[in-house]
Amino acid sequence: MANTLITNGEVTVTATGAVDPSAGLDISGYSGDLEISLTVSELKSATGTPGARIVLYDSVNAFGAKLPVCMIDIPAVKLGAPITQSWKRDRLPTIRGGTGSAVLRVEVALLNGGTPSLTLRAELIA
Repeated sequence: MANTLITNGEVTVTATGAVDPSAGLDISGYSGDLEISLTVSELKSATGTPGARIVLYDSVNAFGAKLPVCMIDIPAVKLGAPITQSWKRDRLPTIRGGTGSAVLRVEVALLNGGTPSLTLRAELIA
C-alpha cells in the first residue's frame, strides 16, 4: 500500500474552511481497498479553550456539492501527543473513490478559542 497526501504535508490553519490544496485529491482511480489517516499534531489558542471539528468531504463537481466522508472532533484539551484517527473503506460508506471526477479534501468546520491554531496532516493509504 502507498501513502498519498490529501493535505500539502503537515499544514497549520488559523480559520475554518478548506485545507490546502482546496481543489482536493483526485480519488477517481481508487476503487479498491483504501484508508484515510488524519493526524492532529497541535491545537492551541492564545485565549479561551481550543477545540476543533475536522471533516473530510468528497465531490464529483469541484465541491459545488459535497458529501461528508468522515469527521473527528478534537476536544478542548491540551494535546500531550499527536492524535491520529484512521478510517478504512468499510467505515466510509459515502466515499466515491473510483467514480469519475471524484475528489477528496479536508475542511476545518469548527475552530474554537481566541486566535486558534491547528496543525494537521491527512493521507490516503491505498
